Amino acid sequence: MCQILLAECRCTTQMFILQTNDAQTVPLVCLQVVTSGHSALAQPLVRNIAPATANATVLQGLSALQAQGIVEEITGPLLYVTAHYRVNFGDTLKVIGSSNELGAWDVATAPGMTWGEGDVWWLVVPVAEGDHEFKVIVQKANGEVVWEDGDNRKLSVAADAPAGSMLVADCCFSFAALMPEPLLQPVTEHVVLLLQAKAEQAKAVEAEVADKQANTQRLSEAALAVAKALATLGEFSRLP
Repeated sequence: MCQILLAECRCTTQMFILQTNDAQTVPLVCLQVVTSGHSALAQPLVRNIAPATANATVLQGLSALQAQGIVEEITGPLLYVTAHYRVNFGDTLKVIGSSNELGAWDVATAPGMTWGEGDVWWLVVPVAEGDHEFKVIVQKANGEVVWEDGDNRKLSVAADAPAGSMLVADCCFSFAALMPEPLLQPVTEHVVLLLQAKAEQAKAVEAEVADKQANTQRLSEAALAVAKALATLGEFSRLP
């Protein structure tokens, strides 16, 4: 006799657990819970796999991102990592792993993830052919690093994986065993839009910083002009 229990996961998801008649528990799948009105709809984090060739619109979007210098030249597949986890204000998530793109296990150079609605974090990086291991970590505002429990997450990239393809790794923090095997599929328009939105946000921040610097420069110049004017008035006041 078996029964399925609904258990809470430490991330912002829920997990179905199969309980056998000998009291053993077997995790089945980690589910993202999306609240709509008064009901919660559980959505599996497993994605449909399609031929690993992006459509023309997506390829054009990637080409535009490369032309703007938003992403490097894409000669192979991308790794798209998502993680469902709630952190304290000022903390962030990073993906650290064996490849250079993931920091080669160096926390300082590991790429940071971008926060999204519903505490869904994401990261898109190029990934080289071969076998790779990685983990999701929490970089706290005070400098402390929290590593997720369990074994390293693993993925394999074939040598013939084409540009315009990606591997998707849906992660639930500290539940690496529940991650579906990252399989090759086309880069989606959703990923391109995420990259474009992040680039636009970065440009807006740069523009804001540049505007503040320009205002500071103008104030400095004005203060210098006032000081020179006062110095000149002082010289005139000392004339006989």
